[in-house]
Amino acid sequence: MSTQPTSVPRMSPPMKYWFNIDNIHQTVGPIFRTMKWLGFLPFTLDASANALPLLRMRPSDAALLTGWQLYIGSMFFSGWIETVQELPMSKIMIYFSLLMYVVMSVLTSVIQLRLARSRAKIERLLRMIRFVDELLEQLSHGVDHSRQHLGQVALIAASFLSSLGFVCVEWTVSWFAREQTPVWKEFFHLSAAIFYYAVRFASLCPLVVFVGGLLALRARFRKLNDAFRFHFDTARQLELDDEVDVDGADRDRLRTIAVCHDGLTEVVELFCDIFNLQIISACVSYTIFCIFAMYSSVALVTQDTSGTQFVTIFYITACLHHSSHILPIMKLGSDVRNEGKQLAVLVHRTINQSSRAVCQLRLLSRQLQHHSPRVSCGMFSFDWTLCFSIFSGTATYTMIMTQFELAVPRFFMGALVPDQPNATNLLAPVT
Repeated sequence: MSTQPTSVPRMSPPMKYWFNIDNIHQTVGPIFRTMKWLGFLPFTLDASANALPLLRMRPSDAALLTGWQLYIGSMFFSGWIETVQELPMSKIMIYFSLLMYVVMSVLTSVIQLRLARSRAKIERLLRMIRFVDELLEQLSHGVDHSRQHLGQVALIAASFLSSLGFVCVEWTVSWFAREQTPVWKEFFHLSAAIFYYAVRFASLCPLVVFVGGLLALRARFRKLNDAFRFHFDTARQLELDDEVDVDGADRDRLRTIAVCHDGLTEVVELFCDIFNLQIISACVSYTIFCIFAMYSSVALVTQDTSGTQFVTIFYITACLHHSSHILPIMKLGSDVRNEGKQLAVLVHRTINQSSRAVCQLRLLSRQLQHHSPRVSCGMFSFDWTLCFSIFSGTATYTMIMTQFELAVPRFFMGALVPDQPNATNLLAPVT
């Protein structure tokens, strides 16, 4: 009796892609493509395991980078600077806001060029992560690359949708404001609005990448801690008393764990070195938006006009938008630091409860004392201490601005009061 061969169902190319994520190069593919489209990484990543070099600049990649540089440079010819100067605000807030947006645009251009020259660092970072992943595989606690790939895609999609939601809120508020205050019609000139939102969205892309990188690093530190718990659990070691070469196996595992922790710590340092300028810029912008949001909220109590309401909602929305990126960075930075320190706690606990490989454990403890992960830019750490500094600085400068407003009436937001035609802004030029 003849048997017909059973047909094996063939996967479509998208299904093959989603079910064949088995290394870090394929995991970070969506991030590389997103940053390339926004002009930050003008490289094409080779997802094969042994490709050298990993990153290649194609003509299309260089064209994207050049296009973004020309687009950002065209801000001085788009007319949006002249438009902002016509806002019904005091000259101090106008020039300060204008300076902040110009600096943000210039920094975005500088960051794109800086990342374009960081190909060697990025390749070294990817190779080190792949090396650490191989060590975790040896410890029987490998990384689930498919899950991390799905998380990166979800993070990019959520960030895009949240940015789109904040833009819709701002435009909805502006539509009502332009009906009540005709001067706001000039602010939402089409070319000025497109430029502002395009540059703002591009400047937030490195923050999303930084959040995704910290999530991946935290997962690897947790895998390392789980591997140490698994191999050096006290109850498990008591069951292995009759084995002959347990000490030798323990020394090999401890050596692997030490190399893995040292590699992960170096990855954290290199990752922060690549993205430090982006995070510093984002923290400064976030602090300024917090100060303006707090002050405009206080001013709304004394000057309840359509212009004040619009400015308050605008700055609060921008502050919340930056908070959705800065606060997760602080949270994940604290988690990475704590997970790195958790291994030292596990080592000391094992030394107190076990007599195996004590010398090797003490060497590992000394290494952890001198080389522990710290998410930092060199000037400050990205953890909850930074959050305290930002909020305390916001409260201080808000009080200073409020005192100026009380001592010199209409100092900051006096021009937002359209109901008093005889009142003039103290800092506005006399016409």
